[in-house]
Formats: sequence, C-alpha cells, structure tokens
Amino acid sequence: MNSQWHPDDDNNPLLTLGACVSQSSRNTIISTNEAFEARYLSGNVYTQHHITGSSNTVGGNLSQVLVFGVGKVGAANGNNRMESAIIVDCDADDDSTNILAYAYMGEKRLFKGKNIVLIQ
Repeated sequence: MNSQWHPDDDNNPLLTLGACVSQSSRNTIISTNEAFEARYLSGNVYTQHHITGSSNTVGGNLSQVLVFGVGKVGAANGNNRMESAIIVDCDADDDSTNILAYAYMGEKRLFKGKNIVLIQ
C-alpha cells in the first residue's frame, strides 16, 4: 500500500510526502519519504522500518550548488549534473508571485532577488 501527498500551495517548500507499507512472507516494511525545495536547500529524506529484525534505515539526499566569485559566495538548490550556471535577478511587487525557469530536465522555482539557475 502506497500513498503520496502533494500540497496545493506552490509556495510550500514541501513538494511531496509519502508513506508505504510493504508485506511479504518474510517481512513487513513501513517507509516514509519527503521531497522539499526551499530557496537555499532542496532534496529528499526517507525512513524505513523492517518489522522482522527490527532494523531502521534513515537517509537523505541534498541537491546544492555553491558559486564563488568576486569575493562573494552564493548558494542555491539545484541539480548537480549541470556544469554551468547563470544568475537571474527577479523582482516582483507581490511576494506570492510564482516564477519558474524551465529546462528539459525539469523546472526550478525562482525567488525574489538573485537566483542561481543551472544551465547546460
């Protein structure tokens, strides 16, 4: 049994939240997962509990980019498989404005101010 929840609010840093129960003749496994995307941090976390043997697994993955130059350091969430980046400066009178940058690998939410967008 598996269930995934996606928030309706585009400004929510939580992208998905899920739970799963898996059963076989040897074991029952209970697991959870969460994907998140905030301005400077994105990734996912997961937990898993094996009822037979009472073992637990917890883990996570982060997707970060650090940019160094002209005596400044910048950080952004992103996809580390890219090799280049540009800085996109966004300005909006309304803080709830949603701006997205699209690429063939997916989309990236842009925030008010300077954003680091990975390019190919």
